[in-house]
Amino acid sequence: MPLPERDITAVRHHCEQRIPPEVADELRIEADVDARGITIVGCRPPWRKDHDPAWTRRGVARLRWTSKYETWTLYWPDRRCLRAFAEPKACPGSPL
Repeated sequence: MPLPERDITAVRHHCEQRIPPEVADELRIEADVDARGITIVGCRPPWRKDHDPAWTRRGVARLRWTSKYETWTLYWPDRRCLRAFAEPKACPGSPL
């Protein structure tokens, strides 16, 4: 079962709303979607544009979809860069 399109749209919209326009050239929050979930990443501009023009990307959170139970599980890096997770609390089909 594919990821719920409604949830993907909600996460992308949430990411777009997190950063004020006046700092959009310094920070971006993006949602990368793959077959099993959504990874929310923070993006920073390059320190030296002449060296490498690519923005630096770091995972902030991971939402993993379990189609059997139709639930999302939230994962995030803890202070030692290990993955912690939260038990799903939302009912299937409820807003994120």
